[in-house]
Amino acid sequence: RSAALLFAACSSDEAVQVNKGNEISFRANLAKATRAADMTLNNLSEFNVTAINQNQGTTFFSNETFTRNGNNYTHVGDKIWWPETDALNFYAYAPTSSAQYQYVDYKTFNVTPSTSVDAQLDLIYANTNGKTQAADKNGVALNFRHTESKIQVRVYNSEKNVTVQVSGWKIAHVSPAAKFAYINNNTDVKNFTTLSFESWTNWAEATEATQYIADNTTLFFEGVQETPVAMDKQMILVPQQLQGFSPKDQVQELDGSYIAVKILVKNKADGTVLYGGTEGKWCLWPISTKWEPGKLYTYVIDVCKGYNEEKDPILNEIKFVDVTIDDWDAQPEINLGASNL
Repeated sequence: RSAALLFAACSSDEAVQVNKGNEISFRANLAKATRAADMTLNNLSEFNVTAINQNQGTTFFSNETFTRNGNNYTHVGDKIWWPETDALNFYAYAPTSSAQYQYVDYKTFNVTPSTSVDAQLDLIYANTNGKTQAADKNGVALNFRHTESKIQVRVYNSEKNVTVQVSGWKIAHVSPAAKFAYINNNTDVKNFTTLSFESWTNWAEATEATQYIADNTTLFFEGVQETPVAMDKQMILVPQQLQGFSPKDQVQELDGSYIAVKILVKNKADGTVLYGGTEGKWCLWPISTKWEPGKLYTYVIDVCKGYNEEKDPILNEIKFVDVTIDDWDAQPEINLGASNL
């Protein structure tokens, strides 16, 4: 969910840049936090902002940090003042620094999500244009948007005669990194600029070596589990167009993207292992989704309907083929005439 921020203007006599009287600061409307990795107004302690003079095309200030101060965000260091008449375009992002992205300029970041799911961050970005002291000194709306894609998994079981243990999930064979270069050519109904898939380029090659693994509190399904159960963790990854693998029974076999769930399946009647050995094995489902920025994708998975790592179905139903019935074996006629009485 997008986070809404407000620029606010405060009275002061300390002149730093141009006009004394209105310091550029920020006031936030707080939103409810969801997952720990999400950037929300509850955990947004600071963000960086660049201001471009719309009239002159010059940089008014560059990559300056604003920190939460009560209900406001104020500049770290000397105060920054509104220009008297010129309009400003504001570009902001958070978190202000991370090993998961390389800051190139105020519009451009090279993003590499952590392979540790618990450490993955949510890079958010905001832009609003044409703001002036006269019109906006009492509050400039700034709407942060999520630049990446979020993925979650829910699982259920449609098989009656099995028990299933589920102990984790992963995403594999996806691009591990890409470049985000903001394009501000779309606006929503509130005239906020929106993020587009076209802002993402330069994807690193997707290979089997790229795997994001999420542990999970072990789930047990005793027979049919109709209501999907959410896996514990969510992932935040770079937007991209996925190409799923093709199973062995298809004409053209392709390697490609997939979601896998670690499962152990047993026969409900006597406990015989049907799939998963002693500790569970990965069960795969190909995915060919186009992940777009700011969107949450929920994959609902029937845990016994996937493929093993050789891309064959994990369960093979006992069935009989080439069923025939022999013709009667005709014997020589037996004559029971009167002479045989």
